[in-house]
Amino acid sequence: GVKPTSAGAYRLRLDARRPATAADRAAVEGHRAFARARKLRDPGKAATWPEAVEGFTIALARFTEAGDATGVAKTTLELGITENYLSKPEALERGRAAVQLARETGEQGALARALRLVGNILVGRGDYPAA
Repeated sequence: GVKPTSAGAYRLRLDARRPATAADRAAVEGHRAFARARKLRDPGKAATWPEAVEGFTIALARFTEAGDATGVAKTTLELGITENYLSKPEALERGRAAVQLARETGEQGALARALRLVGNILVGRGDYPAA
């Protein structure tokens, strides 16, 4: 693993080499699908959103298969954001799930974005007290 030893310096340790497992392959597929979906999704071009949802859905399945909690958290957030662009009602629950997953994984950046997503959805619905 990578561990900071001082400001700007890191030590890299390679654990035993081994053949890739099914989980490893699923994680790689998840990262690829996630990257494609992020690159494809253009907030200013609604035509890109449905295909981005498909890509994020594939990424979510692969990260889940791989047991990659951080990948699941970040992908759940991106799905929620894209579903919100599409005005899908499930975006709120997806956003709430992203909040929980970000808390569980300690992903502070994802947590901030997920909280903003949930707040924006609630404000958009006129539910100011819940926002």
